[in-house]
Amino acid sequence: WRTVVWREGSADFLSSRFARVRVSVGHNKLIPETLRPEWLLVEWPENETDPTKYWLATLPETIGFRPLVDLAKLRWR
Repeated sequence: WRTVVWREGSADFLSSRFARVRVSVGHNKLIPETLRPEWLLVEWPENETDPTKYWLATLPETIGFRPLVDLAKLRWR
């Protein structure tokens, strides 16, 4: 788990613990040649007993840890 600060909030910086791992999602398991590794990003805030959020991303294997978190935590407007 790595603690990442992704932006400044109204009162303080927003941060949480994250882990990432490359996975192959099973929804295409009937056609093995379509399996492509994806990023699984997991957020586990320090004040929680279990991880709270999960994201799958088809971003390149070379993406850095922080940019992956930044993209996951973008605000929808």
